[in-house]
Amino acid sequence: MKGFLIFKHALTMVLRNWKQAIMLGALPVGIIVAAAVLLLRSHMDSFVATGLNEFEFASQGSGAGAAFFLVWIISVACMLWVMVNWHRYVILEEYPSGWVPPFHADRILGYLGRILLLALVMIVVLIPVGIGAAVFAAIAPPLAVVFMAVAYIAVIILMYRLVVIMPAAAIGKPIGLKDALEATRGANLDIAVLLVTLFLANFAVQIVGGLIVFLVPVVGIVALVVCGFIFALTGVSVLTTFYGHYIEGRPIG
Repeated sequence: MKGFLIFKHALTMVLRNWKQAIMLGALPVGIIVAAAVLLLRSHMDSFVATGLNEFEFASQGSGAGAAFFLVWIISVACMLWVMVNWHRYVILEEYPSGWVPPFHADRILGYLGRILLLALVMIVVLIPVGIGAAVFAAIAPPLAVVFMAVAYIAVIILMYRLVVIMPAAAIGKPIGLKDALEATRGANLDIAVLLVTLFLANFAVQIVGGLIVFLVPVVGIVALVVCGFIFALTGVSVLTTFYGHYIEGRPIG
C-alpha cells in the first residue's frame, strides 16, 4: 500500500505545484526544442526518408552524427538542470524567483556522477545474473526465462533502494550506497507495488492519449506532451519522496 501512496504523493506534488513546475521546466525544455530545431532541421528530410532510427542515421555521417550527439548532450544537461532544481524546491523549499532557474553546476555534476555510479552498480550486478541465466539456459531453458524475470525485478528494486543518493546529491547532502540500503531496508514490497502502479498509470495514459489522438489529433498530441512532462516530473518526485520518507522520515499520507 505504501508504494501506491508514494506514487500518489509524487503525482499530487507535481499537480499541486504546477506553477513552480512550469517555471523550473519551461526554459530548459525550450532550450531542448530550440536546439533540436536549429541543429537537426537540415537533416530531418533525409532522416525521415531513410527509415532508420536516430542512432543508425547518425552513424551515416554527413554531420548528422555530430548534430544528434550535440542535441543529446544539451538534452541531458537541461533535464539534469530541471531534476536538480525540482529536488531542491521540494526538499529545501528553494522557490523559483523567475523564469530562469538557477544553474547549480556543482550539484548537477554531482547528480550526474550518482547516475553513472548507479549504472556501474547495475552492470556489476547484472554480470552474475547473466552467468546464472546462461547456466539455466544450458540445463533447462524454461527455468532461464523464470530466473531472468525474477532477477530483473530484483535488480530494479535494488536500484530503487539506491536512488535516494540522487536527491541527496542535488541538495548538497551526499550519502553513500551502504547508507541508502540501510535507510530503505524493508522497502522491497513497497517498491514492487510502486513499480506496478507506475506501469499501470503510464499504460492508462498512453491508451487514453492514443484514443484522443485518433479522434482529435491536435488536442491528443498536446495532451500527450503535457502528460509526458507531468509523468517525467512525477518520476523525479518519486525520488524526492523516497529521500524525504526514508532518509528524513517525512510522512507520505
